[in-house]
Amino acid sequence: MSQPFYEELGRSIALARGTESGSELSDRVDISRRTLTKIEKGDPSVAFGSYCAVAQALGLQWLFDLVMTSPASNPSVPQHYLTGASALSLAKEGEMPALWYSSSLSNPSRWQIAGVGINGASHLLGAHELWDATEEIKSLGVNVARIWSATHERALFDLMYHFFEVRQKPMPNIQVSDIDDVVNMGKVQQWVKDFRPFLSSKGASTMLKWINH
Repeated sequence: MSQPFYEELGRSIALARGTESGSELSDRVDISRRTLTKIEKGDPSVAFGSYCAVAQALGLQWLFDLVMTSPASNPSVPQHYLTGASALSLAKEGEMPALWYSSSLSNPSRWQIAGVGINGASHLLGAHELWDATEEIKSLGVNVARIWSATHERALFDLMYHFFEVRQKPMPNIQVSDIDDVVNMGKVQQWVKDFRPFLSSKGASTMLKWINH
């Protein structure tokens, strides 16, 4: 693995540590404070297992799946990918973002990740409409080995599934009028109709009502 990969892991770990002292975290993981300092600086001389242990202690184990797999090299459905507001704020070359939260994309600790805080709909959509966003993320100053993202339509479907089907709560901070100039709402609506047999009656109805509000 490349040095930028370790540097990005180290940066993410340092951000996730937050107010916890380095001494406290190193004691929890049973490594030296000096080793933790090296990890947070992305030193590739530190054993990869130590990176894994620290990441797991901070709840960042998803990051390894996120940056180490790719659609080309791994045909299976990814466990984690950018979705929600993060994916809606990201755009392929030549396209426009649906939301303008791109500043949050430069901080991996603020990413919305399917399978980590957001219930993605991989059991319904599989790997459909996931794309390799590595270069776009790198252009924002985040060095990753590989990362993939939901399209705008899939990101919205994931959000609706998470809030309306799983949590049965309103979706915060996003309205159709904010995104319908970029997101193909007809496609998202058709997915809801296609998957209606696998959704609760209330969840599907709320999704369709929100789209057509």
